[in-house]
Amino acid sequence: MHPNVWLVCGTIQPKHFPAVINNSDIDIQVVTNNSLEVLLDLQYQHDLNNGMEFAKQKVDLIKRQFEDQNIQQALAFYKGSPTGYVNVMISSETAEIDSLMVDEGENTPREMYRKQNYQYHGFKYEALKVYQD
Repeated sequence: MHPNVWLVCGTIQPKHFPAVINNSDIDIQVVTNNSLEVLLDLQYQHDLNNGMEFAKQKVDLIKRQFEDQNIQQALAFYKGSPTGYVNVMISSETAEIDSLMVDEGENTPREMYRKQNYQYHGFKYEALKVYQD
């Protein structure tokens, strides 16, 4: 269980995103009614790291986010298997990327953001209170 989490905050201008080479093994899809269960299952498995009760309650949040017109959810597939997800909160001037979860082997999230040219702006620390039965 990982009750304490450091979240790194960074920004990027769209013109600074690195160029990418198209990989036919990778498919990014906007979550639809047909793929919502795939997102729920993938995120549930990830959220189990924070405990079963946390993972169960997160399901309702994901469903509410799916209905929110200002949140775009996407799934990443590698060779047909779901491997990652992201939420993008869209406002009139910005888009906030949240819950970016893609397994990049040995890379840490900080290294992944650095490779994508994000500029570091700080961090926040979150703690999860766990009640024992």
